[in-house]
Amino acid sequence: MKKLFALIFFLPTFAFTQPVVDGQGGDPCYKVQGSFSGSNGTFGDWGVKEVQACTQNQTLYVFVKGAVNPTNYHDILVFINASDKTGIPAGTAGEIPAGNDGLSPFHQYAFPITNPIETDYGVRLTADAANLKGYVSHINYTGTPSNLDVYLGEVTYGGASVTYSEITFAHVQAASMSTATGGFEFSIPYSKIGAGAGAQFQLYAVYGNEQGQYAIAPGIIQTPLFSGTA
Repeated sequence: MKKLFALIFFLPTFAFTQPVVDGQGGDPCYKVQGSFSGSNGTFGDWGVKEVQACTQNQTLYVFVKGAVNPTNYHDILVFINASDKTGIPAGTAGEIPAGNDGLSPFHQYAFPITNPIETDYGVRLTADAANLKGYVSHINYTGTPSNLDVYLGEVTYGGASVTYSEITFAHVQAASMSTATGGFEFSIPYSKIGAGAGAQFQLYAVYGNEQGQYAIAPGIIQTPLFSGTA
């Protein structure tokens, strides 16, 4: 099963310092864009419980609070829509197409659902209990060729940041979703997504396992669109 959040977020421009990507979130720039509480189905006390996001200096920052079950290579995936890109249309019947890497969850999560938002880009974390680390990759649904899924490298469980291909990642693991104060955090330049300075953003976060099983969380969490520059 996977749990899905759809988020359309309003990111006002204030003179905040850039967040420190350390898997902790909570920096002054961040705003809580959506949250989840209640039963998480067969995943039990694992999953995503809060999403924070903001922009600074034409960089998008995202923090996903929660805990990834590390025993079976469970995943957190974040999908991004930039308003000035043309990706997979919202409401497309069928699937978000599979990536080109057969070992990646972006390949296994070719979703047999209707897209809740237009989908341009994706970032993921996969947990590895045996080695106390995670794996990250990104996928571009608007590039040439499209659906190019690139494995980037490893992140530790302790919050140390690492940068691959201009994207900075950090991950803090917790014993359960309900007790988690940290989670999966990343920063990505607008230019990496192909977005301009005035872009508006939407995103949704998915929790699932390596079999690509999912369940849609009750309702869709939405906030107003961001309409300025950052």
